[in-house]
Amino acid sequence: MKRCSHLVGTEGKTMAQKKANTPKRNNSKFELYKAAKAMVHSGLSIIPIAADATKRPAFELLPKVWSEKEQRDTRPWSAFKTRRPTIAELRGWFRDSDPDTEYGIAVIGGEVSGGLEIVDLDNEDIIQPWSDLVEEQAPGLLDRLVRVKSPRPGMHAYFRCREFGGSQKLTMVPDPAHGGSKPKTVIELKGAAGYCLAPPSPAACHKTNRPYVYASELDLTEVPTITKKEREALLSCARALNAWVRPRPQYSPKVRSVSGTALSRPGDAFNAQADWADILTPHGWTWLRETEVDSDQWCRPGKSEGVSGTTGFAGSDLLFVFSSNAEPFEQGCWYTKFHAYALLNHGGDFQAAARDLARQGYGDGRVATRRPDPYARYSDYVPRSLKETL
Repeated sequence: MKRCSHLVGTEGKTMAQKKANTPKRNNSKFELYKAAKAMVHSGLSIIPIAADATKRPAFELLPKVWSEKEQRDTRPWSAFKTRRPTIAELRGWFRDSDPDTEYGIAVIGGEVSGGLEIVDLDNEDIIQPWSDLVEEQAPGLLDRLVRVKSPRPGMHAYFRCREFGGSQKLTMVPDPAHGGSKPKTVIELKGAAGYCLAPPSPAACHKTNRPYVYASELDLTEVPTITKKEREALLSCARALNAWVRPRPQYSPKVRSVSGTALSRPGDAFNAQADWADILTPHGWTWLRETEVDSDQWCRPGKSEGVSGTTGFAGSDLLFVFSSNAEPFEQGCWYTKFHAYALLNHGGDFQAAARDLARQGYGDGRVATRRPDPYARYSDYVPRSLKETL
């Protein structure tokens, strides 16, 4: 049979032979290139990330810039804070670079990406309280955001807004690694000049060797634009979960003595000895679950699901209220057991609550005769809001 001439190359090889000798395309790199190109076409600025568990930019791929200060060529990523990469740059980063080396993708916030901001939740334990609070304040908002499950595991929530700002810390808790003496950021906002790694970055980009994956059907080509009010709801709900207060001198309950005998205050004794379940459940609060950080989540009266407050969060022995419909408690406030008991059982009359607890045996039950009303000290006991502690 005569060989078809159009299937024979100049060196006498058939097209099939040439195809067999051609290196195979790295499909994962090609998928990264396609995803990166789609993100840039949708208005996002991105940079390549080294797949070495550091989450640092892949500086070896970035354009050279002469630094007068250092008197040498440098490869900063700062140029992409003000411009999006070209298609030629994307090819060089994700398609035509070393076939044996993969890179991740990071999305940059701010004006360069159309007013993009990202709420970055550091760990799984904080996701549900924040989500419940957002759903209560702005029903359906979270479902409109592009959400990514991060490797720790945590979550990134992407949105655009006409009013945006720089990166900021929203929620901090005492860091157990430092005995609670230093704060640990668990929710932050990545805005102008900030970036977050995104799918389909290789798992090797993160120290856990786990990938970033989409948590809904939306991807980063579909980032929505939300209103100023909706943006504030996302941020205020995160700030409401803040549990870090700058350490003050350690508090020791005051002790009074009469004829050499110590008299402890009923409120102090109640804070030390009472159980939150005995305080909340008689008033319709429902215990939901214990979290991985040993805090307890509660649902308010009149509601069958959703987190309305926590006790024991970040190692405290306090009640923190998320809900705006949890009377007599105020949203975003911390409460001691004595404070909660006084509000629930005595309408906020702390003197009456102290007398009641004394009758129940809290404290030593004795009263110094030189004070006509030993419970008067509770008359100015008022709630301290979260904002006042920051």
